[in-house]
Amino acid sequence: MKKLYIHVSFILAGFIGTLVILDGFNPAMGFYRSEVTQIAIIALCVITIANSVVYTIHRYIKRKNRRSKTKKGE
Repeated sequence: MKKLYIHVSFILAGFIGTLVILDGFNPAMGFYRSEVTQIAIIALCVITIANSVVYTIHRYIKRKNRRSKTKKGE
């Protein structure tokens, strides 16, 4: 699941980056005003936050397991 969050974040970031470039070339198209762009930005934020939470939990569990192994080995 963690890899899925990373890939989706990468895809959404590329999509939003493309919209930024296109909007720079043709501001009349109004890519930032479209509903699709707003949904993509919200989705990127939610997935990035979820990815951070999953990574933090993973690191916590890994550290906890490492500490319990060193205590057992003493």
